[in-house]
Amino acid sequence: MAIAIDHARLYEAERASAEQLRRLASVTEAALAHLALDDLLDVLLARIGEIFGSDSVAVMLSQDGGFETRAAIGTVHVGEAFAERV
Repeated sequence: MAIAIDHARLYEAERASAEQLRRLASVTEAALAHLALDDLLDVLLARIGEIFGSDSVAVMLSQDGGFETRAAIGTVHVGEAFAERV
C-alpha cells in the first residue's frame, strides 16, 4: 500500500511539473512571437546550442539548388554537400 501511495505522489508531482513547463513554454512563445526574425533566430540558435551542447549552430535555407546560411553562431565548418548529409 505504501508503494502505491508513493507512486501516486510521484505521478502527481510529475504531472504538476509538466503543467508548469507547459505554462512556461506558452509565456516564452508569446515573448518570442514579438521579436524580429534576426533577433528570433539569435535566441533560437543559442537555445538549440544549449540543448545539444554545441557552441556552433546554423540555420540554412534551400535556395537555387543549394543552401544559404541564414543565421549562425560559433564556427560552422561546411564542406561540399554538408546540408544534404545533415
